[in-house]
Amino acid sequence: MIDAVKKAKKMLSDLSLVDLVDEWEMLDSLALTPDVITARGWMMDEFKNRDEEKFDAWIEDGADSPREFFI
Repeated sequence: MIDAVKKAKKMLSDLSLVDLVDEWEMLDSLALTPDVITARGWMMDEFKNRDEEKFDAWIEDGADSPREFFI
């Protein structure tokens, strides 16, 4: 299981910022299952790793999508 998590996080880190935002928005349209919640958590970690200030602004704003803050 740990290898699968590492692979998933590596895949997210390899995405362009536009693709990462697109993936976030795609997940946002799905029902909140445990898998979706986990994936969104990994994505949030990746957004924060890329730019903590933009991440904080997005979270403080409460916007559904990080698009306007990262792109």
